[in-house]
Amino acid sequence: MNTRTFRIGLTILAFVFLPAAGLTADNQFQETESKGVDPRIFQDPKMAAEYGLEELKKIGLLSGPKQEIYAKSLGFLSAKETLIAKLGVGIRTYDVPLDQLKKFQGDHDPDPVALLIDIHEIIFPLLVEKQPRSSLTISELRPGKGWIVGKEGRSALIHLIESHRTSNDDNLIQIPALG
Repeated sequence: MNTRTFRIGLTILAFVFLPAAGLTADNQFQETESKGVDPRIFQDPKMAAEYGLEELKKIGLLSGPKQEIYAKSLGFLSAKETLIAKLGVGIRTYDVPLDQLKKFQGDHDPDPVALLIDIHEIIFPLLVEKQPRSSLTISELRPGKGWIVGKEGRSALIHLIESHRTSNDDNLIQIPALG
């Protein structure tokens, strides 16, 4: 990861996390997270995401008001839309502790990448006709111990990420203390 990638991540952070803090139930894209989609463990994060997508597509195979509500809470326009969803390119997530960021001296600190803490999560956008609808967050159990589907939904977050993404090599930098 180079300094350019670090700056891009901070740009995305400014757009993703600061506006997201003001989201309410009245906003168009309501945040929904569902933990523990499936406890299966995969050796590759993309395989875990592909499995998670196939599980979500089951929503579209069933018809009923509960499936419609659930699909919409995840960011899809309908339950049937889950059937045509495609997996986008994942974005690795890093945290920056606020106390370390406050101590950072910019020109005096040689390596801003040293601030980053890999939280072992990759967010995969779920796309319908190339438009982001929802996401799957794939989490690494421990380094080398496998990946699981951790969260689904978070449509507002994935809309912001994808609208400001500049390349498939971008990373998401978050500062948890800022919300």
